Amino acid sequence: MTEFAVPILPSRDLDETLAFYERLGFENAGTPPSVWNYLIIRRGGIQLHFYGDPGVDPLTTAFSCYVYTEDADALHAEWNAIGVPTDRATGSRLLKSAAQSLLVLLALARVLTQCGRS
Repeated sequence: MTEFAVPILPSRDLDETLAFYERLGFENAGTPPSVWNYLIIRRGGIQLHFYGDPGVDPLTTAFSCYVYTEDADALHAEWNAIGVPTDRATGSRLLKSAAQSLLVLLALARVLTQCGRS
């Protein structure tokens, strides 16, 4: 049996969040956000859930999530090519987008087989 966890994160605007993640290659895996005020998106083995919270401030919230990939360079290049900004303050490949009311910080790191992903 495969086990995994799925983060459930707040979003100020679920439609805006869906549009942003669709640019990154994610697909809506549930009903339209307006049905339940909830969004489920997927890309490959990544699954993220969002609930509507119009009062959340993406610049001050403590919510976050890391997405790991085996080829950080390829994924960074793909997302960089469509104009997703990187964190210029640190020079890292941490992707942030407060304008889209997103709370997920997609930190690109290599997955090691020692971490249970073999």
